[in-house]
Order: sequence, then structure tokens, then C-alpha cells
Amino acid sequence: KEVTAENLVRTITGRQTEDVPRNRRLLTDEGSNVLFYLTGHGGDNFLKFQDHHEIQSADIGDAIHQMTVQRRLRRMFFIAETCQGATLLERIR
Repeated sequence: KEVTAENLVRTITGRQTEDVPRNRRLLTDEGSNVLFYLTGHGGDNFLKFQDHHEIQSADIGDAIHQMTVQRRLRRMFFIAETCQGATLLERIR
């Protein structure tokens, strides 16, 4: 499938459709250390995907919060290599 903000959020929160094969799922649990690396064009509180889709810092924060509540990670190392990348961290709880 195409890389979009929606597909990224579905992947990290485990809410993919049934047709997504196991090898394209993020099969993490409470013992998993996760590297979350984003790169691309960005600005205050957003990152662009392929110049067509955007993900907002609130969406990233909510998705990571869901991962925590669902016990899908132990620790996360978050890297945002983009202009204004630090603003993507503003909504991570």
C-alpha cells in the first residue's frame, strides 16, 4: 500500500485491515524497543508524505499514546529529520 499518514497511524496502532499480511504489520509488545524515524518536508507541527499527505504532531502524539495504552512498546526512540522536526514532539505525552 501507499505510504500515507493514515497508513502510518494504522500500522503503529495495530489497526490495519485484515488484508494486510503479517510481514507488513508492526508486531510489537510491552517488551519491544521501537525506533520511529521520519524524514521529509515539514513545518510547524506537520510532516509531508510524498508532497500529497500530511501528518500532524497531534496525530503522532495520539498514535504513540495508543501504543503505550495498548502495551505495544517498552521504549521508543523518536527521530524526525525535517525542518521544524522538534515541533512534532510537542504532543507526545
